[in-house]
Amino acid sequence: MAEISPASGASELAAAAGARSGSGSVGKELRLAGINDLISANSFLSEKYLDQINQKFAVEPREAADDHRSAEGVDLAAIFCHEEDRVLSQDWILRFKGKYYQLERQSGYAPSAARVQVRQYLDGELRLNYRGQDVAYRELSERPVNTPKPAEKKAQPDLAKESVPKAKPNPSTDHPWRQSYKTLRLR
Repeated sequence: MAEISPASGASELAAAAGARSGSGSVGKELRLAGINDLISANSFLSEKYLDQINQKFAVEPREAADDHRSAEGVDLAAIFCHEEDRVLSQDWILRFKGKYYQLERQSGYAPSAARVQVRQYLDGELRLNYRGQDVAYRELSERPVNTPKPAEKKAQPDLAKESVPKAKPNPSTDHPWRQSYKTLRLR
């Protein structure tokens, strides 16, 4: 059990110890023992109170075999990390927690699988996983600005030749569109 810091107040001490034991009577126990400072409270908890709690709540296992699996060879940091999926933009940029990150380009083309898995480990390390592999990245200092592509120059119209709008083609008078459905059916 971790010792309670001296910066804690007496009420915090009782609340913390009561929350750990689940009984809520730690404050009463400390008052009955006449304890009002942290050093003697820590020694009381470690010497007497924890033994009482262990005697009260300890349960013997049904079987002596330990069925816990070994964590050897398992990357526990990867299991206990925070994972989120993010969408990758056409210029290999994504946003995570208010910051922008640019991935190293995997090719000269825009990303085809535009999903990136962002993993933030408990120690604060950040890894970006694209297509099953961790990818190098750099944090951008500011929001990227979309630069419009330069517009292609259109050929200037020749002012000497004025374009006359073409008339819409109309069907002739004997065109089937101008005939009645009944007359077309009789033919």
